[in-house]
Amino acid sequence: ADWIICSGFDYVQGFDFSDVAVQMSKERTNKDLFQVADVNNWNFATDDYNCVIALEVFEHINNDLEIIGKIPAGRMVIFSLPTFDDAAHVRYFKKAYQITARYSRYFVAWNMVKIGKHHIINAIR
Repeated sequence: ADWIICSGFDYVQGFDFSDVAVQMSKERTNKDLFQVADVNNWNFATDDYNCVIALEVFEHINNDLEIIGKIPAGRMVIFSLPTFDDAAHVRYFKKAYQITARYSRYFVAWNMVKIGKHHIINAIR
């Protein structure tokens, strides 16, 4: 949240399933930009936005492809995926080609880099 706000974005709205994470965001930014919400109930079609940032999200939810499918065409999507397993992960990806195979068909443009133990994807829906 800090980076997004400091980067000069005019309007930022976010959500997390964790009330602790939302509270931390409020304390760090001194702004009330985030709310507790479930990604499964978020209405992607009606919100006015041009970019979705989903860091450490898709490996935790079973219906990740359904959620991506709800993001309207033309929106930028930045997301991260781990290269390691964890008890909280429903999936993880040891190799970049596994990520490409699962997700790239949902996007018209695709760029992926590996940073440490994570892949960062910048794509256009």
